[in-house]
Amino acid sequence: MDWTNSDAVKFREYNKSAGDKVKKFLSALVPKCDGNTIEQVALQAKYKEGYEFALSQIDFLLNFDDKEEDPSSGKFTDM
Repeated sequence: MDWTNSDAVKFREYNKSAGDKVKKFLSALVPKCDGNTIEQVALQAKYKEGYEFALSQIDFLLNFDDKEEDPSSGKFTDM
């Protein structure tokens, strides 16, 4: 799936109008590592890592800007 600048603009607008509630909601759901055994803690840590990865991807999508990769966005003097 291709994520474009127009998608990022729409997502940023939604995030701004919603008051960043999606990220806050997901951040509140990040599980704690409170297991009693090494195995429980390891499994909980992997589960927590998944939540943190999803939150980092949301941050990436909110800050997405592909102008650097687009050769048409450069100046004539830079070519």
